[in-house]
Amino acid sequence: MGIIPANLDPLCPRVKKIFTLFSEHPVELQHLLLYGPPGAGKTSTVEWLLDKIWGGSHMKVQTCRTLNAADERSLDAIRAKIIPFVNADWREPGDKRPRFLVLDECETLTDSAQLALRPFLDNSPQDLCIIFICNSLSRVQMSLRSRCLRIRFDPPATNSLQTQSARGDLRGARIIRNDIAHWLAYIHAPPNSSIAEFPLSCTECVQAALFFITSFGIADDAILTTVRPLLQLGVDGLPIKCIDKYFGLLKAHCLAKFETLDWGDLNITPDPAPNNAPSHKRKRSSASTSTTSTSTSKLRNV
Repeated sequence: MGIIPANLDPLCPRVKKIFTLFSEHPVELQHLLLYGPPGAGKTSTVEWLLDKIWGGSHMKVQTCRTLNAADERSLDAIRAKIIPFVNADWREPGDKRPRFLVLDECETLTDSAQLALRPFLDNSPQDLCIIFICNSLSRVQMSLRSRCLRIRFDPPATNSLQTQSARGDLRGARIIRNDIAHWLAYIHAPPNSSIAEFPLSCTECVQAALFFITSFGIADDAILTTVRPLLQLGVDGLPIKCIDKYFGLLKAHCLAKFETLDWGDLNITPDPAPNNAPSHKRKRSSASTSTTSTSTSKLRNV
């Protein structure tokens, strides 16, 4: 989990009121299912709640367990890590504060793992509060959804998208090389290409696009205004034509920004070969330098 926020002011009043109530009156807690687009503040809000209830106690490590379900998604992980935590109560006698089990990205759990979690919801939330966090509510089994208080997190405001993407909130820290490669392939595909032709979910495409936009520093009002509906549409099962409309706009904005970049300012110079390198490696390096210099000259003349 990330940095604990000082307050919940960036959240909508509805969510802020609910979690303020839980922090002041833990007896009102219920098992929770938090859902919404990446960057909406779900994980940081949970971290804020845990800090309000257990932050000043040395017992927080033993009473609050957070797992990223994308890494611990199997039934074996449930048996090895969650069951021992649930069965061991390290609270001091008379301490009525609830323990917390937080499962981030819970939609990535296998079906068998989700079913194995259902009996834990029989525990009183005032004793053991279970919090599920997900981007896609449709991928969480109904047997879990029906036992939790579902709280929807709204997408971040347009004027805060650039700040949050710079912090990495909207990337989810799970961008992998293939996602970026597929996004680049989509950008350079013919104009009538559908996002369904590429092996990425809507949410993964948004994350890859935001990573790409932030890396090149090309975010502007037009791009950020287009990204916001994509965050709202980051749910499985929506009509592909609807999603293609917004991705097409984002693609057009990105390509337009690339036309304004001054690529001639790039100065690519290979590292010189060390003096103690073998002679054959130094010769190869010299040849590489010559080839690269020629290529760079051609780029500057374009």
